[in-house]
Amino acid sequence: MHEAYSHSAHIRQIIKKNLFFDLYFFPAIYREVKEEVSFNIYHFIPPITYTLNERKIDKSRSGKIRVPLKGNCTDTRSWTSIENKDHIFIPARQQELIGSLDLQYKLDESS
Repeated sequence: MHEAYSHSAHIRQIIKKNLFFDLYFFPAIYREVKEEVSFNIYHFIPPITYTLNERKIDKSRSGKIRVPLKGNCTDTRSWTSIENKDHIFIPARQQELIGSLDLQYKLDESS
């Protein structure tokens, strides 16, 4: 364990594959994102791709800044490909991936 965590490159690789960090440091919170975004939902396959189609910023009654984000799955792999943990992108031939992204961030205005 000590050997695995003593290399900073290895730690960066672990962090990049963690869904928490993807969501916590998601760039669309702070700026408009036009390109597709990807999330590491499953550890042993490439990230699943989504396209954002809605981003509105408003303030809640308690003074928090709300950033709701919505989008749809645009990954070209099939569900079978995901289940099999395929590392190559094959156009969907079987059960097409269907999914949506619905996130809401609440940020403190002072920090």
